[in-house]
Amino acid sequence: MAASQETVAAMRRMLDRFVAAYTAKDLQGVLDCFDGGPDGVLVGTGADEWRVGASEVRVQTERDFGQADDLSLEYHDLHVGGGQGVAWFAAKGTVRARVANDVFESAIRLTGVATLQGQAWKIVQSHLSFPAASQEPGRSF
Repeated sequence: MAASQETVAAMRRMLDRFVAAYTAKDLQGVLDCFDGGPDGVLVGTGADEWRVGASEVRVQTERDFGQADDLSLEYHDLHVGGGQGVAWFAAKGTVRARVANDVFESAIRLTGVATLQGQAWKIVQSHLSFPAASQEPGRSF
């Protein structure tokens, strides 16, 4: 279902808030972008990065912030769908981190589902992945 222009703009504002908070290592700012209940899901790139519920989203975010001296996140090619208080998004982007004077940079893929809670959109499910570097273009495996 195609999202309205209003929903697309709202998803962009929500993601802009998330990116700004994550880049600033603003824990409360990141958590404010997520559903605060027990059912939200955050899936990251690590084998142990399967987080369910607000307390687990906090654990993952604190871990990210604790392991990087500097962080930066950006997104582009945003696609949004949805309606009636539910929206889903997909975007490409880049993550950068400085860890003990080593610089990490990678392309990312970010997907998620958000719901309208009162006047604010909140992420209830998100998934971040890295494209498989060993997979050649045009190959599925």
